[in-house]
Amino acid sequence: LVPNFVFADKEEEKEDEGEIVEEKVPVQIYEFYGSTCGYCASLNEYLDSIEEEYGDYFDVVKFEVWGSQENTELMEKAAKVMNANVTGVPFLIIGDKYLTGFEEKDKETIITYIMAEYEKEEYLRYNLLNEIENYDATADERTKRNNIILTCVSVVLVVGTVFVVIKARKED
Repeated sequence: LVPNFVFADKEEEKEDEGEIVEEKVPVQIYEFYGSTCGYCASLNEYLDSIEEEYGDYFDVVKFEVWGSQENTELMEKAAKVMNANVTGVPFLIIGDKYLTGFEEKDKETIITYIMAEYEKEEYLRYNLLNEIENYDATADERTKRNNIILTCVSVVLVVGTVFVVIKARKED
């Protein structure tokens, strides 16, 4: 269910020098929003307004959550992975940082988060979708382990109860 993105660094050759120059890949911003949310609309207007100056540094991946159960579940998983208490939208994830809601004071924070993540080597960037996949796998393993422990405790309790009952009957 979780989309998986693979991005490679682009290489460009300078015409006049013949050198190969690596072009950094933009930071992926994940936006969970509601279609009629006023705060979400304000956030999108802001992101559009910085496109000209900062557009080479980021790409926005949007997930509408009010009309999509799948996107809502993805947002809930993202919130768990980010250890965030998300009670509404917009929920914006940039690298290993997040914002909930949108206010005037968030504008500079968003640019700071984008540029900090962009300056990292690509392999060091936080990959939300990979983290969600790993979190799900870890949660499955925890569930299996917890079920095994619960089963063992139940067996010990049943055997112990049977032992006590048998001992009590022998004493009578």
